[in-house]
Amino acid sequence: MGNARRSDLVVLLLCALAIFADVVISGAVIPNIPIFAERFGADEFSLGLATSGFSIVFLATVVPFGLAVDRTGRTDLVIALAMLSAGVAGLLFAFGGSLLTYALAQGFHGAGSAGAWIGAPPLAARVIEGRTRGGLLMSSITIALGLGLMIGPLIGSLSPVWVPFVITSVVALGVGAAALWGLSGASAEPEFLAAIYRQLLRNRIILAAAALVMLLYAGISMLEILFPLYADAHGESKAAIGLLFLFYALFVTAGQPAMTPLLERARLGALEAGAVMVLAGGLAALVLTAHYGWWMAIFAVLGVATAVLVGGSLSIIAVEAPHFARGGAFALWNMAFAVGFLVGPPLGGGLAGIAPDAASAERFRLPFLVFAGFLALCGPLVWITLRPRPEDVSEEIFKNPEVGHHEVD
Repeated sequence: MGNARRSDLVVLLLCALAIFADVVISGAVIPNIPIFAERFGADEFSLGLATSGFSIVFLATVVPFGLAVDRTGRTDLVIALAMLSAGVAGLLFAFGGSLLTYALAQGFHGAGSAGAWIGAPPLAARVIEGRTRGGLLMSSITIALGLGLMIGPLIGSLSPVWVPFVITSVVALGVGAAALWGLSGASAEPEFLAAIYRQLLRNRIILAAAALVMLLYAGISMLEILFPLYADAHGESKAAIGLLFLFYALFVTAGQPAMTPLLERARLGALEAGAVMVLAGGLAALVLTAHYGWWMAIFAVLGVATAVLVGGSLSIIAVEAPHFARGGAFALWNMAFAVGFLVGPPLGGGLAGIAPDAASAERFRLPFLVFAGFLALCGPLVWITLRPRPEDVSEEIFKNPEVGHHEVD
């Protein structure tokens, strides 16, 4: 038993490291956005469009990765390939000299991120299945997310620009090698997947969890692109911008384990809907002030809201989906994330470009306030959709005779 427990902890650690290696690249990009914009001569819309290369490739690869995990069980190989792609992305960020190479870097990063998020969370969910305090153990994924966002901007603040991305490439390639060494495949039951996937797509709770992460990252991806430009227009340095995102990541890291007891006790939907409303208020508040101290406080609140939405949605997927179809369930979750990330930057950049005061820093108010208003409208819908009902479709996954009793561990 002791060796099994140690082995499970190694698996959880490697899953968390894969997420960390992926996210640390995103964090390193953030403080360098103004430098990339100046180097490539790109406006907000062009840079947002190039950044969407991440989401386009993510969407193109996430379903094949999910099917590969469910059909073969080879999460070890999926994670290793993801880390190889992330390593290539870091090198392109480091040495690319045009908007095209920036878009290619985002594309490789998108493929790496898809593999990491399809491979790691289902494997972590399998390890914690049936354990007490499973939600706390699952929070290792969100903690890794927060640490990546926290350390990434610190690394990204290093000069010259190529240094942070060489570091992130080395980290990603090292985690990929460790995954091949420390992880193994799992048994798969592909003959039942078609019926299971149909049930997943009719599961209201799983769809609502996917919608949560889409709403979150539509706002956060816009924030990551536009806020550094907004702060730069107010005279803030690269290091000061990185510090704000470090503060945000610190509260993402601490927020999920701190909020896990509330997530486990609160009625499903209540805390998640509240976090959506907090996200809306935070995005609006950021552009209604230019005071650095207020920005730090707002980023802290946004970090906690992010932790609730990421941790809550991951836990919902882990509980609602059968273990041998979690690749597909997390593919749906990740597709929603990618759609949010795809929509946020170009839409935000486009709104900034058509703002009445497009020549000043205040042009950023329009996209932030529009996103905030949309999120505020969605908050009550999240609560209504996630509320438990007696006829929850999630029960059918285990009761439907088409699927069969042998699908349950």
